[in-house]
Amino acid sequence: MIERTQAAAEQAEMLRRQSRRIDRLKRVCKRLNEERGDRQEAAALGAAAEHAERDAMFEHLSRKIGAMTATNDFGAKIRGELDVELLLRAVLEHVLHSIGPTNAAVFLPTGEDEWSLGGYINYDVERASADIVLDRIADYVPQQFIDEDRLIRLVGHGEIEACFGEEADWIAGSEVVFAPCRSDARCLAILMLFRGRDSPFGEELTEQLELLRELMAEQLSRAVRVHNRAKPDEPWMGFCIGEGDEDDHAGEDWGMAA
Repeated sequence: MIERTQAAAEQAEMLRRQSRRIDRLKRVCKRLNEERGDRQEAAALGAAAEHAERDAMFEHLSRKIGAMTATNDFGAKIRGELDVELLLRAVLEHVLHSIGPTNAAVFLPTGEDEWSLGGYINYDVERASADIVLDRIADYVPQQFIDEDRLIRLVGHGEIEACFGEEADWIAGSEVVFAPCRSDARCLAILMLFRGRDSPFGEELTEQLELLRELMAEQLSRAVRVHNRAKPDEPWMGFCIGEGDEDDHAGEDWGMAA
């Protein structure tokens, strides 16, 4: 009897050990399955992220190549254009085509420390005030950027007020970008773009403007060199629109109002 009881107890203990071992194996298997699932999920997420990254890179390169192709075509188009008025018109048309609806203005040097409005596109500001305000802006805004060799973006009200002073209200609520066009250490033009912050400029703007301002500066520099060769006794003091006096061009908006 004692032997049977002892045998039964030993068998029960063996069964308990086997049960505990089976429980441990079940927990190990569960953990391994979970880890394998995590690895599979991580692998799937990694593959998706890599695919998305490749797509984004391809899209970025496509946009960059497209912008470079369009800008190179534009550069070939204006290469022989030495008439400043026609050149600026081509530049503004290219801005509309490549960047989309925007207000834009080009400021040109007209003498020692003097600048004037060379041309503009009016997208969504009051037409009656555009000429007047942009002419006033030409008196003091370009001088702030003639030594800059980079694009300047103004977004907040404080930045715009510091730049435009009394005219800040006229351009309030806008995002503003200045693109100085430099050649041989001289600033030959400043391109200004602005539109409402509810439709901000995209990331591709920087690449497009970098290419555009380089081409614009190159062509304006070419116009200066041709002028100096043709009229060596008349020092180049800057640009002016057309052949007549300033009054002859009052009220013109280049026919570019949009």
